[in-house]
Amino acid sequence: MKRIAQILLRKAPADGFVRTLNPLLIRSLRTVYEYWLKEEDPLAWLARIADGSPGVREKGQMILHDISHRCLREYLKELEQASAQNGSSEILQRLLALPATSRSSAPIRRMPHHFPGTGKRFQRGGEAHLLKNWKILALFKIMEMEGCHDIHEEILREINYTLVQLIRQGAAGADGGVSR
Repeated sequence: MKRIAQILLRKAPADGFVRTLNPLLIRSLRTVYEYWLKEEDPLAWLARIADGSPGVREKGQMILHDISHRCLREYLKELEQASAQNGSSEILQRLLALPATSRSSAPIRRMPHHFPGTGKRFQRGGEAHLLKNWKILALFKIMEMEGCHDIHEEILREINYTLVQLIRQGAAGADGGVSR
């Protein structure tokens, strides 16, 4: 919807269609934000899986901040203010500055690539433990999100690739570093 509005703005004077386009954009954006507010807050999910890993939590907060529930509520407030003043081209410009569907899923799409993707071993009390694979957790979280269905095929390929890498690392570790 935003793309159509941007094309219309370039091709025609805004005065002719702003009164019709603004409510349509407001409704479209509201639908997007309300959908994402029904999903688990990405920052809450991150806090739950991070297990006290400050590096993972900090990096994830940077990536996911714009689609956190707090930000989405702020976007909804901006929409409410815009809908009260709905008929101007200035409001149209404000609406076009707000993130839309594709921009909402972009941080989610990038999220797995910012987390360590390898299962590294560490020693604790004489036992070897495998660190969580943050990347695979993020990929499976994306698969749970219905609103990301348009990227599920891409995510499945990335899950497959990541699992193959983990299996290879596990085999290399079990064989004393010999890869097959």
